Amino acid sequence: AVLLLWPFIERKITGDSASHHLLDHPRDVPWRTAVGVGVLTFLILLQAGGGGDVLSVFLHVPLEGLNAVLRVLCVVLPVVAALTAYRFMADLKERDVHASAKPRWVTLRRTSSGGFEESS
Repeated sequence: AVLLLWPFIERKITGDSASHHLLDHPRDVPWRTAVGVGVLTFLILLQAGGGGDVLSVFLHVPLEGLNAVLRVLCVVLPVVAALTAYRFMADLKERDVHASAKPRWVTLRRTSSGGFEESS
């Protein structure tokens, strides 16, 4: 239900009521990327917890211990992943480095042997 309400929640948080028809790069809105990474990490951990019995047999660990570890990870790991993603995306936004933003133009020249070489 929260996923369906996310556009309305984000509009309320940011105050941006303009119409948007294009996708943003993850580095353009670092907090949105961080929230997505945190939620995705949480859901992956819940999925692992749902198959904990199979996972405990595969890893040869007791189920109770695995459940205790997964409980702690479900609280800690999404926060750590979100903070890491935010820092990484904010750094990319600050440096304004993007591979497709500044294409490198190369001039090729044909050699007498039929090959090509880069000319300056």
